[in-house]
Amino acid sequence: MKPSILLFLIFSLYAPVISASDVEKKGNIITNNGDSDFGKILVRKELGNVTFTELFSQVRFVDSSGNQKKYKPGEIKAFGIAMVNDSILSLFVSFIDVEMTASFGSKKENAFLLKEIGGQVEIYHLLHFVSNVTYNAQVPERYILADKTTNTLARIKPKKLKIHMRYKKSDILTYLKDFPESESAKIHDELSPFEVMECIVAYNNWWEHNKANNQ
Repeated sequence: MKPSILLFLIFSLYAPVISASDVEKKGNIITNNGDSDFGKILVRKELGNVTFTELFSQVRFVDSSGNQKKYKPGEIKAFGIAMVNDSILSLFVSFIDVEMTASFGSKKENAFLLKEIGGQVEIYHLLHFVSNVTYNAQVPERYILADKTTNTLARIKPKKLKIHMRYKKSDILTYLKDFPESESAKIHDELSPFEVMECIVAYNNWWEHNKANNQ
């Protein structure tokens, strides 16, 4: 027997068994007609931890009658799920042709994106798997919805992988063209994800109290 095959068999015997089970969370779905149906969302639990990755490609919903249904992006408008103590409702919104990046290149797929910030400019994110020589991790890629009327996503990319999850000032200002110069001057040349969110919140507050009222 070759050494490589022997080593494979040994590691296979001692490898941990991955067990998966479902956790029920209170939640609801929103149909394409805008109607809401309340029930439970089934979330996958692996190795003792709840993983939400599958929720970006599908949602398993149990209605009030106990009927289980599976929905993919485009089949419903959105779904909500109670994340902590059944009290914080996170909204996953359905989008068509979201740009996905993988080791083999880019492609477009339908996906549910987690809504982080609402307003004139909205922020969503999608979890995907990243692997390089130093780490393996699930990284939230954030997207900005610049035009809510057309449901078009514009992706803000990290400047460099080694500067993990930092964004260019120019990328942000592209979507905030009417932001006053006194406000945009506060934006640094590079922004962390948290600073991006702060910037968008400031813009939405300004737009609501000034731009919208002057139209």
